Amino acid sequence: MFRFLSIIGLLMFTVCRVSAQSADRVALLFEAGENQLNQGLYQEAIQSFSKVIALKVDYADAYYYRGAAREKCNDLQGAFIDFSITLEWKNDFAEALLRRGQVLYQREQYEAARSDFEKLLSLPRGETHDIFYRKSSYEQGVDRIITAQGATDIVFNYLGLIALKKENYEEAIIWFDSAISVFNKDADYFVHRGEANEKMLRYDEAKRDYEKALGISPDHALGQQHLSSLSRTLGNISESDRYLSAAIEQNPHLPYAYLERAYYRAEVGDFKGAIEDYSAALTIDSLDAEVWVNRGLAFEKTNNLRAAYRDYTKAITVDEDLPNAWLSRANVLTKQKKYSEALEDYGIAIFYDPKYALAFFNRALVNYRMGNKEESCKDLEKARELGQSINEKMKDKICSRPSVLKY
Repeated sequence: MFRFLSIIGLLMFTVCRVSAQSADRVALLFEAGENQLNQGLYQEAIQSFSKVIALKVDYADAYYYRGAAREKCNDLQGAFIDFSITLEWKNDFAEALLRRGQVLYQREQYEAARSDFEKLLSLPRGETHDIFYRKSSYEQGVDRIITAQGATDIVFNYLGLIALKKENYEEAIIWFDSAISVFNKDADYFVHRGEANEKMLRYDEAKRDYEKALGISPDHALGQQHLSSLSRTLGNISESDRYLSAAIEQNPHLPYAYLERAYYRAEVGDFKGAIEDYSAALTIDSLDAEVWVNRGLAFEKTNNLRAAYRDYTKAITVDEDLPNAWLSRANVLTKQKKYSEALEDYGIAIFYDPKYALAFFNRALVNYRMGNKEESCKDLEKARELGQSINEKMKDKICSRPSVLKY
């Protein structure tokens, strides 16, 4: 009997010693993960926090910080899952709620993001788990250090952006007004309110907002871009060009101004200048398929078909289901008289967009050149059905049938 009790006591002592060892390991791994996160070693931090979770499955802070590291690695799905698990364990974890709302916004899940931000506004002030180094979306450097509880203006701004995305412009202005009333030194808030005012054709108010943004931050690229666009809308071309050039000179690391200037250069026939600006934008962000298409169109206008073909192909590599990239490449192949390849590309464009009238129209012309009159006529009829303007003489020429002589 005494021997049995001694064995139980020994087992209990062993379990306690193992539990203590496990707790020590959890603490060491968690501390290592925090240090790695602070040093920007995000993958290493993810591994450390995963080991913590394997040892202590209910450790909410470990999920939270792993989510933060995953967000830094642009793993938005993984970050969303970790923040959601954190909130299952601690539903009043303000930092997790703020970060999950931001992730949902980035994933364009606007209603879910709105729900998180509104809940955050209703939470009572509690314990601070984390601080945020706030950085403008349009400029370099950290401009504020805040806590989730002190981020009221940021939450108001996100709610305004969601309303802007939903085209609820009056509501957006109310939220941006609220953000500005809390913190009136953030140029982004004035730019966003200017966008909403511009959408409502309140050009004077929009201009004042953009100018206010530049008064706070003279190098604010998006503010300069919007002022340029608005100036062009109001007919002030020289002023528009001045703002764009200033935006590029002061913020050469952001693509917005290059793309805006490329668009206007192409509009006035300066395709060489447009190519230069598109190229500059692509050195900053090479994963925007539409920019590759636009530069390809500019190359095509200069009759550099080889470069145009290369850009359209790159666009397809970046985003395979982009119908206008397939159409544009097919057009280049047509100009090079590579008709079979062109037909294939037109077909893929139509596969991704079955209502692509121009693709049917252009394929009709290629089929006609290849002697496929029946297929050509079908495509022409389909293009007209989808709204493409068709010249009647062309239709008669393509769809006419040879007369049959009767004896």
